[in-house]
Amino acid sequence: MPSAYGSQGVASQYYLASLAGLKVLEEGGNAFDAAIAMSAVLTVALPHTGDLGGDAFLLAMTPGGEVLAYNGSGRSPRTFDPERFLAERPLRGPLTLTIPGLVDTWHHMVENHTRLPLGKLLSKAISLASNGLPTPEPLARAVEALRSQLSSFPGWKRTYDHLYPGATYRPKDKARVLEIIARKGPRAFYEDESGVTSSIVEELGRQGADVGVEDFQGHRGEAVRPLRTSVDSIEAELYELPPNSQGHTGLQIIKTVDHHLGTISPHRDLRLYLRAVGLSYEYRDHNLGDPSYMQKTLEDLEKDLVHENLEGEGSPPATVGGDTTFLTAVDRWGNLVGFIQSLYHPFGSGLVARDIAFQNRGHGFSFEKGLPNSPAPGKRPLHTLSILGVVRSDRRLMIGCAGGDLRPQIHAVVLSNIAESGWILSRGLHRPRILLATEVKRLSAKIVLEQPLEAHVPPGYSVEKIVPSAATGIVQASQLTSGELVETAADPRSTGVALAL
Repeated sequence: MPSAYGSQGVASQYYLASLAGLKVLEEGGNAFDAAIAMSAVLTVALPHTGDLGGDAFLLAMTPGGEVLAYNGSGRSPRTFDPERFLAERPLRGPLTLTIPGLVDTWHHMVENHTRLPLGKLLSKAISLASNGLPTPEPLARAVEALRSQLSSFPGWKRTYDHLYPGATYRPKDKARVLEIIARKGPRAFYEDESGVTSSIVEELGRQGADVGVEDFQGHRGEAVRPLRTSVDSIEAELYELPPNSQGHTGLQIIKTVDHHLGTISPHRDLRLYLRAVGLSYEYRDHNLGDPSYMQKTLEDLEKDLVHENLEGEGSPPATVGGDTTFLTAVDRWGNLVGFIQSLYHPFGSGLVARDIAFQNRGHGFSFEKGLPNSPAPGKRPLHTLSILGVVRSDRRLMIGCAGGDLRPQIHAVVLSNIAESGWILSRGLHRPRILLATEVKRLSAKIVLEQPLEAHVPPGYSVEKIVPSAATGIVQASQLTSGELVETAADPRSTGVALAL
């Protein structure tokens, strides 16, 4: 799929979301307005990837050169039982529920950055949810793939079990919630205006969740300082989200490879690259989590971006990860926005209230005690969500993807592919990818290699050759050049659409 070029543009994982974002830009909205409009449509059209019951993060660049970040992720409930969690090790269900932060992230944007009324921004999502839409194929595929796992959850079964490609999907109760948010503001989702919060809590309680209105009322995201580093080989400054995001891991991979090889390409020395990847994940698992529980400060993390000693293989990430959706927008004033939302695994915890799927982000806690990411009440789990911002003398870029635990590698590989493609986004997104993962059956490291890419596989690694697919990430990207030309691009591995004016 070719890039879209213009003076402003959008890219998202679904065409109706991209259309909604582009319409907002046409009507005088900025990139933050467009991001909310697209985010809201995606909660309706692709709810398995990011619903009102999930989390969100924001990374943005302003015309004046400021890089802004917002962590909207939620905490475990006050009554969360870590001992029970460690004993049961749940993937889904009530114990994995954390307070959703997506709507709070909208609140931050409305309070600080948007231009248009919230009702206008949510109008397309409300119309789709109220009147219905043909079930998008990605949603129908997710329902089919997960029916055996999730049909025991009554809310999920009632809301999704009947869907198939093209069947009318009409989440009317979600439409009512969106209407209240549009009238009262995003905090209505948390402050129980018009009874939204209490009705959600009551319905979640019937499904076994020990969560209260107070947990919602107490949720606040926060503006945070992004991590920053320079990369000599591509003459760029890179930005990522700080913990509890795993953004540090992506920067650590890129910075280590650049330091040792003078390039960010994995192909100069694949064994060294794989060691950098494994050691970066090992560092993540031992050091990152809720910042309130970490020993490392932001300054420590920025100092620790290079692995000087690359002895050992580290810990390859699991291939089984979450489902996420990333969107990006650039406006005529030069604002560049990246926005990512997720439930963690597809459909999250399996709990559904008021047609809204709620996340299983609690599964992201470590199953070990004594770590920054060990489970506790009122704590944010380590988050797979991250966004990569790139600043060069001639352009600014925003890169994000669906990819779960593999996201840091996807960011590193896609950035290398874009740079090697002459900084043309669509060419970089088309290039095949190489990733390190865990061979689940053998509990050993494997290399996932998209064809027709070939690589000399170092000893100790198996290789899985695949056709380019969503298994290696679903990427959206945008950039603004010094000549004020906007380029947006969507991954050909999925249903994404890039549009520009």
